[in-house]
Amino acid sequence: MGQNFCVDQPLLKRLAGYCRLDEKDVVLEIGAGLGFLTSILAEKAGQVLAVELDASLVKVLEDRFRDHVNVRVIKANALRLPSLVFHKVVSNPPYNISSPLLSELLGWRFSCATLTLQREFTEKLAAASGTKEYGPVRVLTEYRGEIHVLENVPRSAFYPQPRVQSAVIRIEPLPSPSFHVKDEEVFRWLIRSLFTQRRRKTRSGLQLFLRDRAGAGKNEMATLLETFTHLDTRVYELSPSEFGELANRAADLVRGKRLEYCGHVFYVFPEVYEPSDDSELIARHLTVTPGQRILDMGTGCGLLGVLAALREGVVTAVDINSVAVECSTLNARINRVSDRFKAHFSDLFGSLGCERYDLVVFNPPYLPEDEDDARDGLLEKAWRGGRSGSEVIERFLVGVDDHLSPDGQVIIVLSSLSRQEKCVADFERHGFIVEVVEKLRLDFEELTLVRAWKSIF
Repeated sequence: MGQNFCVDQPLLKRLAGYCRLDEKDVVLEIGAGLGFLTSILAEKAGQVLAVELDASLVKVLEDRFRDHVNVRVIKANALRLPSLVFHKVVSNPPYNISSPLLSELLGWRFSCATLTLQREFTEKLAAASGTKEYGPVRVLTEYRGEIHVLENVPRSAFYPQPRVQSAVIRIEPLPSPSFHVKDEEVFRWLIRSLFTQRRRKTRSGLQLFLRDRAGAGKNEMATLLETFTHLDTRVYELSPSEFGELANRAADLVRGKRLEYCGHVFYVFPEVYEPSDDSELIARHLTVTPGQRILDMGTGCGLLGVLAALREGVVTAVDINSVAVECSTLNARINRVSDRFKAHFSDLFGSLGCERYDLVVFNPPYLPEDEDDARDGLLEKAWRGGRSGSEVIERFLVGVDDHLSPDGQVIIVLSSLSRQEKCVADFERHGFIVEVVEKLRLDFEELTLVRAWKSIF
C-alpha cells in the first residue's frame, strides 16, 4: 500500500516518551505496519490497540505479538474504527489519510496524541485564516485542541525513504471547546462544504450547503441567508469561531424539516412541534377576515398564525418555547407576512398585557404526563398537558376572558385522551357557547375541534 516504515529506534522511543506512557494507559496505534513502534509501546503501556488495514501486515503483527497479552491487533480502517476506549494515541499513520484522520481524531476522547506526519501538512495545522495553507483541519484543530510541532524528522528515519519531509506533533485536547458549537456533525459538514469553494464568498457556499443539507428551495433561499452573518467574507478568510457561528445558525435548518402546506413553505426546527393531524384540523376551519386581530396561542413553527396572516389577519403569536418563537418568525419572513405576524415568548397570556383579540387559536398540549418520563426539554412542552392532560387548557380558560373581544371566538382542539367532555363543560361553566366543528378519529384517540364564544345578550 505504499507505506514507509519508521526504523529509527531512538525516534520511536521519543514518540512514546512524548505522551508519557505508563502501565495504566491504553494506547491506540494507527497503521502499526511491521510492529516496530508497537513493541516499544507494549513495553510502556498497559494495553496497545494496534490498528492495521493491510491483511498481510495484520498476519505479521499477529505472529509477532502472539505472546504479548497486552497487544490487541485490529484489522480496520482507521477512518471507520469500531467503538474503542483508549487514553492516548501514538502513531506513524499513512500520510495519505492525514487530513481525514486528524478530523476524526479531534472528535475522539483522549488525553494526548503523538503523530509523525508530513511536514507540509503540519504547517497547515498552524496556518492563519487568509493564507493558502488554511483549511478544514486548521478550523477543527483550534476548536478542539492545541497542536505543538516537536521535531522535524529526516527522510533516513524511514524505509523506504519517502520523498517528503516529516515532523512529529503532539495534540492536547482542550478541557472544553474554544468556542460554542451546537451540533458538531453539522459543524464538520459545513466546514468541508464551504472549503470546496474556499475563494468564493461565504454566501455562495452557504447556498449550496443549505440546498444539499436542508433541502432549501430557491424561493426561500434569500430569506434564509438573511439570518446568517459574514456572507460577503471569502471562505478562506473566515476565522474558526466564525465557522462555528455559521454552523450554529445552520444546525436548526439542517436537523429540522422543511414542509410545504397549501403551497407555502415552513421550516420546523428540531425542538419545535411538527404540525400534525391536530394542526391540519384547525387549518381546515381557519376562517379569517381582513384586519381581524388573531392570537395564535402555542404557535410552534407558526403554521396557523402564518396562514391567518396570509389571509390578511393581524397575528400575535406566542409560545413558551423560545426556539418556536424564532422558528415561527423565520417562517413568517419566508412567507412574506412579517408585517402582520409578530411572535414573542409567553406562558399562555402572561406577557400579553391588556390586549384583546377577535380570534384566539389554540392547539394545546393535551397528552397526560407519564410519571416515569423524566424528559423535560423544550419539545415536551408542546404536548404535555399536565397530569390529566387538561391542566393547560384549564389555565387557558382562566385568562382567555380578559383577552377576548366582546364578539370574539376561540378555536381549540380537544383530545379524548385528556377528559374531553370535562373540557367542554369547563368552557360552558365559564359562560361560553360551545360548538363542535369536526371530529377526527385516529388510531389511539379522537380529536374534536371546538369553536367557543360568549353570548352578547
